Amino acid sequence: MPGQEGASQWCLYLGSDDAAASAAKVRASGGDILMEPMEVGDFGTMCLARDPGGAVFGIWQAGTHEGFEAVAVPGAYCWAVCAWARSSRPRPRVRQRLLHGGRLRRRPEAGLGDRRDDDGGGAAGPDRRGMIESMRERVVAACDGASKGNPGPAAWAWVVSDDGGTPARWEAGPLGKATNNVAELTALERLLAATDPTVPLEVRMDSQYAMKAVTTWLPGWKRNGWKTSSGKPVANQDLVVRIDELLGGRTVEFRYVAAHQVDGDPLNDFADRAASQAAVVQEPASSALGSPEPPPSSMTPSSSSGGGGGGARRGGKPARKAGGSSSRTIKAKFPGRCLCGRSYAAGEDIAKNAQGWGHPECRAEATG
Repeated sequence: MPGQEGASQWCLYLGSDDAAASAAKVRASGGDILMEPMEVGDFGTMCLARDPGGAVFGIWQAGTHEGFEAVAVPGAYCWAVCAWARSSRPRPRVRQRLLHGGRLRRRPEAGLGDRRDDDGGGAAGPDRRGMIESMRERVVAACDGASKGNPGPAAWAWVVSDDGGTPARWEAGPLGKATNNVAELTALERLLAATDPTVPLEVRMDSQYAMKAVTTWLPGWKRNGWKTSSGKPVANQDLVVRIDELLGGRTVEFRYVAAHQVDGDPLNDFADRAASQAAVVQEPASSALGSPEPPPSSMTPSSSSGGGGGGARRGGKPARKAGGSSSRTIKAKFPGRCLCGRSYAAGEDIAKNAQGWGHPECRAEATG
């Protein structure tokens, strides 16, 4: 097939009410059409496309061949075509097992391909992204939570990158009044529920509490009947239990990343900004909804600032405002959340402000 020369690959077809309209959306999104929409008798209309990352997929506008029409049903069959190069043509017995024994595992709550565009265009949007994501060998993502006051207006957010490390799919949601720990755990729970459990996942986080809760403390809590070593009930047990269920049977690697670094992790920064914005406005936002990306943080210096802005310098030491005085700072013993909504890591410089401890530059801005 076009775009698949020289290698055996599965070509997955996404349903569309209008193959031509979906092809136009693929082009508008930066993809390529490898084979223009073509009628296949009265069975339907097919089209082959390639997304900006290079993954090839099909678009199918049903005629008399409608398919199983099963949506968000675990174990539901999907239509797949096996295209192979002559040099790697499978033996008939293997081919028969592949073509008649395959099942599509759907991710929890939001199955692959279980949404259509509002205008009925079909294949473009979250369907295509979710399907292509499930075909990758490894998915890299980040999640974060925010609480304005701890407890206070809170929200969660997660983001999944494309193969180049650029944010490709994201979501953020409000929590009303909640603690920062609840927001951090909710962000992880929503990320796990929104990604394919069959694909290895790397999760980047700046919350040591959430990371240790599910990687270090959880086994002991379960052995103790969901009690801490001191015999007290585990805080936020419902979220921890849900996360434990979602982690079952899947490969997940957790990676701690420091927050508020000039050259820090871009996915963590994106999730942090999305969660902070959702905590302020208390409204959901996502790539699926067509929401604009969260605005850059005021703590991030511009490229023309030469590193002299109000953000943190590499290594975690904050820059002081020119011509101004800075309050006494100390090293944070534990990670926390500043009044600006962004977190700080253990070991970073922090200063006392009107609402507790936070970034020295935030205090300088508030008093200046």
